[in-house]
Amino acid sequence: MKIFIGFLFLLACQTRQEQKPAVGEILAKPDSTQQLRQDSIAEAVLKQKRDARLDSLAAIVKSKPIWGERMIVIGDFDGDGRQDTLYEKYISRVTGKETNKDYDFSGSKLGDGTDWLDYKQRWIGEKDPLVRLVSKNQAIKPFDVESGGVQNGFDYLKNVGDLNGDSTDEIAYYIYDVDMSSMNSCALATYKNGRWKQVHRWDIHEMDFAYEEGGTKPDPIYIRKKNGKVYCKEMADDWSGFVWKRLKTNW
Repeated sequence: MKIFIGFLFLLACQTRQEQKPAVGEILAKPDSTQQLRQDSIAEAVLKQKRDARLDSLAAIVKSKPIWGERMIVIGDFDGDGRQDTLYEKYISRVTGKETNKDYDFSGSKLGDGTDWLDYKQRWIGEKDPLVRLVSKNQAIKPFDVESGGVQNGFDYLKNVGDLNGDSTDEIAYYIYDVDMSSMNSCALATYKNGRWKQVHRWDIHEMDFAYEEGGTKPDPIYIRKKNGKVYCKEMADDWSGFVWKRLKTNW
């Protein structure tokens, strides 16, 4: 009988030990609370993103799309002795169609300039824009100049003449990036062997194109010929300023 009672006592003690929560279980409670807090924060962030998206959609409805200026350039680009015209196309690669470059934010109540820039960058990025030059001359193939990114097409497009004496005119251009930076790059391209080829690129300052008092836009000169040699106005190697550098034309 004593043995049986002792056995019951040991069994009861073991049961109580098994029912006693482990240290890990005790520590798990604060961890669980922390996880709930993190989940709540994550949900709040997600809601904020949803609200921002709805706000963006509401703002774009109130903002008037502006087609934007399409640039053209005239010259003999294929060397046939006749003048051709290149036309800018600003295309959404999402729809495959031409699209607007800009927006009129005057009725959107977006707030300060930072909000305005944020919306414009977002909407342009969603278009996945492509900048293309086309000609009515079937002998000149289209030139896909820039694709993707947050850019607004050409801000500068110029015939700089026949620089290497092969009877074809070259073009210089730069694509405007929608950002807070004032530095950009300009490029030189030529039409050779039935295709467009970029032959040089250099740094420029976008302030070169800031509208002057009275609304006129500057026409900076980056390429010039002197004594049969071609020079390009570029940033000095030590970044101390812009200088004229000799440009090789063996393209």
